[in-house]
Formats: sequence, C-alpha cells, structure tokens
Amino acid sequence: MDFLAGYDYGRNAGTALVGDRHIFTGKKFWNWGNNAVQRMWDQMLTDDDGPYLELMMGLYTDDQPDYSWNLPYGIKEGTMYFYPLGNMRSVKNAGRDFTVNLDYDNGVLMVDVNATAAFEKLQISVSDRQTELLSEQVSLGPEQHYSRSLNTAKSGDLQLFIRDQEGRVLMEYRQQPRKDEPFPEPYRDPVEPERMKSAQELMLAALRLEQYGNFRYDPEKYFIEALKREPDHFLSRVQYGVYLLKRGMRHEAEAHFRAAAGTVTANHTRAKYAEALYYLGVCLFEQDRHEEAYEVLQQAVWDNTWLSPGYFHLALIDSRWNDSAKALRNTGIAIAHNAYNAEALHLRAMLLRGSGQRTRAEEVLSDLEQIDPLNLSAIYERYLISGKDAGVRGRLQVLYRGEPDNYLETAARYGTAGNYAEACELLNLAMGTAAEYPMIHYLKGYYRMKMSDPASAAEAFSTASSLSPVYCFPYGVESEKALLAAAETRPHDAMPHYYLGNHYGNFQPARSVKCFSEALKRDGSMALAYRNMAWLYANALDSIGRANECMEKAISLDNSDPLYFVEADQYRRSE
Repeated sequence: MDFLAGYDYGRNAGTALVGDRHIFTGKKFWNWGNNAVQRMWDQMLTDDDGPYLELMMGLYTDDQPDYSWNLPYGIKEGTMYFYPLGNMRSVKNAGRDFTVNLDYDNGVLMVDVNATAAFEKLQISVSDRQTELLSEQVSLGPEQHYSRSLNTAKSGDLQLFIRDQEGRVLMEYRQQPRKDEPFPEPYRDPVEPERMKSAQELMLAALRLEQYGNFRYDPEKYFIEALKREPDHFLSRVQYGVYLLKRGMRHEAEAHFRAAAGTVTANHTRAKYAEALYYLGVCLFEQDRHEEAYEVLQQAVWDNTWLSPGYFHLALIDSRWNDSAKALRNTGIAIAHNAYNAEALHLRAMLLRGSGQRTRAEEVLSDLEQIDPLNLSAIYERYLISGKDAGVRGRLQVLYRGEPDNYLETAARYGTAGNYAEACELLNLAMGTAAEYPMIHYLKGYYRMKMSDPASAAEAFSTASSLSPVYCFPYGVESEKALLAAAETRPHDAMPHYYLGNHYGNFQPARSVKCFSEALKRDGSMALAYRNMAWLYANALDSIGRANECMEKAISLDNSDPLYFVEADQYRRSE
C-alpha cells in the first residue's frame, strides 16, 4: 500500500499519509497502551484531551526514519503527503488527490470519497466486474465529501473508479481476496557474542545494534569479539573504527583504519573497497594531520563510492592551504559525482566569492537552496555575498532563532575551511540566548588564536568562562579543539575542563570524569561537576559507591536543587 490512515470515529475525522511504498516501506500505528506509562506520555505529548495515536511512515526504512543508513554527504529523497479526512467509514485506498472507501455488508454497498483539491465533473463508478452497481457525476473538494449507501445484490469482487471528464482514471480500488499469509518471523535479540559462529555474524550483529539503538546491548562487545576471532577481518576493523571515530576516539579508530587499509592494499593492490582509506583520511584530518590525510584521501577516491566525500575533504584541505584553484577543482568533482552534496556546494560558493566570482557563487547557492531551502550556511553566505546587507542579516537572525548551535555549526564550517575571520564574524552576530552561550565565545577565542590575535582570544575565553554553565553541553570536533585550546591558554581556569567533561560524557565516561576532576582541582565549589561525576559513576562506570560520595558533596555545596536529592535517593536505593 502507498498509504497509512487513522480514523477517530468519535469525531468523524482522521488523517491520511501517502507515499510510494517502495520508498516509504515502513508504516507504524503506535499507542502506548492503557497504563501509567501511557498516561505519562499523554500528559507530555498532548494538550488535555487524553490518549493519542502515532501514525508514522519511514523513508528508506522498515520502521521510523532515524533507522536509515546513509553515506557521507548523501541525501535520500522522497515525497509524502498528509492531510485530514472526514465522513469516511473506512479507508481502502489513498493518493495525493483522493481517499476512497468501498465496502459491502449485508446487502448494503457503501462508498466514501474525500478529495484534497477542487475537482469538477468527476465520474464515480462501482461494479462487481460483471454489473455496474453505481455511476454518478459529482464535484468534490476538501469540504465536499462524497458518501453513498445503497441496497444491491453483489455477484463478484467490487471495484471503484474515479475518472475525469476525458475518461482518464484518477483513482481506483479493487477488492482483493484475503491472503491469510503467516506472520513473518519476529525479531530476535542477538545471542551473547561468545555464542556467535563467525566474525561476519558478529560484525553484522554489531551494526544492527548500532543502527537501531538497542540500549540493552553493547555493539562494541560484538566488534571486539569479531576481531578476537579474526584480527584481519577488514570489515570489522572498518566498522569498529567508524564506531570509535563517531565517539571522538580518534587514536583508537586510526589503528583500526590503518589495519584495514593495510589488508585491502596488501601486495601492491589498489583497493576496490576503499572505505578504510576514506575514514582514515577523515580521522587524520580531524587530528589536523592534513598532509597525511591528503595522501590517504587521494587513494580513497580511486573507489567511485568515495569520490564525492573524498574530494570534498581534499577541497577542505586545499582551502586551508589557501590553494583556491585546486579547492574549486576538487569541489567541482565532488559535486559532479553527487549533485546533492550540500557541504561541497556551500564550500564551492564560499571559494567562488573569495576569488571574486560573485555571480557564479550566487548560482551555486541557488542550487544549494533548491536542495535545502533552510540551509543556514547558505543564508550566511548570502549575507557575505550581499556586502553584509542589513535586510539579509535580519533574515539570517530570524532563521537562526537565537539558537546557539545554529551559529556554532555554521561557524565551524567556515573555520574547518580555514576562513577564521568569517567564522568569527558570524559568532559576533549571535543574538539572544546564543550571545550568552559559553561555546560561542570559546569558539571565537579559538579562531582568534588561529588568526594570531592572542589578545582577542584571551578576551573571548575570559567572557566564556564568566557565563552560566547551565545547559551548556558542547559537542563536535571544533568545540573540542576550542576547549582544549582554552584549557592550555588558561591553566588555572576550571571552566574549560568542566565543559570538556560534558563533551566527553556521552561516549568517553572515564575521560569525562578526569576532566571534571581537573575542574574541581581548580575550583572545588562546583556542585554541578560533582553531580555530573555522580551520574557517570552510577550510569556508565558501575561505581555506585563513588556516585553516592559525589552526590553528597554536590548537596553540601548546593542544596537548592531538588534534582540532586532525587538522584541521591536513587543512588542510595541502588547501593
């Protein structure tokens, strides 16, 4: 089916979702049930009208949309329509223009049609493949529903057609016999890693756990067991390396990428499977080892799969080396092999503007905005191309909504390409909540250091450390580098270490605790650092005793936060 629909018969209204079933394969009708958990979610996700249902269709996935795989800088495209329904007794078929129902029960034929736009002189007909049971010309629209019931004898399978004035079929539905096929095999949780038969089985189990985010199982255990069985299993090496790289563990990831790259290039072989080379290049790039990264990426792009992402990264390095001609050439190749590579399009526009080719830059931005009309990097580039027009600046600030991450993400794109002054200029435009967010100033200070402006860097770092740390959770490569630079520049300042603790908290809990400890050496009054350490000890490091010690210290420093007492009680009960 190309649709999913839900109907509330109490209100005589519903919703239809329509999309190509080959792309929107997954369809889900979800309810939390009738229990305390359901009532909690009802309270959080609805107003005050009780239980709700979720209708969800997944793009390129058998379930909800966040379970899809994608290559770097790839885009998957699909079109879905959703619209309201009314006066429908059921839904048998739905498309962009019409929703239809056709039922026969106890001698009564029931036909219902909704339309999403105005249509004149439509012909609705129903037959049982032998006899025409209904034929009527009607006009339909969003507020003009069609509903008929008639007594008739039925002698075969029913079919319904909606035709326009020229007789073209606009929508049809044919009754299908019940297939009564057995249910497919249900999903089975993976067995323990030691019980699996091969490295390949272990690697695929780890990938599925990572894809679907099953927090009851640790994908890393399956990767480790796979490599214990077969140290030269290059697919396990690559995928475990990617897993580590996404968690910021670059040195560990590099070792696996190098081992896999050695396997696929052994005996003077040009790799057919160059994923290891591409990710090794990215890993080196993130460590600012640009010469090494450039050489490795040049090998990766021999494999067509990695042409677009590989040449994009080569162009980034060219840009950092101030070789705009080569950077433009490489962005051109990246876009030629993936016209949807939004990062390469943005970088190309940036380079064209920088080389004085404003008209061509605007053309590239137009291509980018066709793909992503709300691209925040594109609107900042428009601002720069416009000569910093006040009207464009106003639109930028409306779209950025005062959200700190919108400024940070865009500024990082300019900084990664070596355009530090333009990154700082955007950070200076931050308004509202963003202007008071510490990472805005840490990143500005880092880029001022890159511009050999230590006085401005020191001022930005000082401002960052003076701002409230509440709800500041840094992430990303550039933010990490900024905090490390601030910690080195201001050795007696606790705050960069505290924010690094937050940065590493999700994926590197032991490293996170070390950072919080460094912060507390410099400022022992930071209750929030003790509270965060307690959470890590309890939830990630399996040390409930240390968690209780840290919570007691946090409460002794700040007894005004009720959450501290709630968490302390939870940890005490777990001891």
